[in-house]
Amino acid sequence: MDRADFGDISDSELIEQLFAVINRMALRIAELDARLGMNSSNSSVPPSSDPHDKPKSSREPSGKKPGGQPVRQRQHG
Repeated sequence: MDRADFGDISDSELIEQLFAVINRMALRIAELDARLGMNSSNSSVPPSSDPHDKPKSSREPSGKKPGGQPVRQRQHG
């Protein structure tokens, strides 16, 4: 958005229009913030639409590398 988007208006009119744009953006941001905090317990959305956090494993890492045993190469002969 630049000055040309507002046409040939005075600086004071431009300032008023910019304040109006800022106010609309602030309201939209507040609306979006409120929607981000919604889940099935505080809105009408079903529980299946709640974000799923991956459960933490209660196992401690063993320090070993993941995977199975290495495959041995057979020698033909």
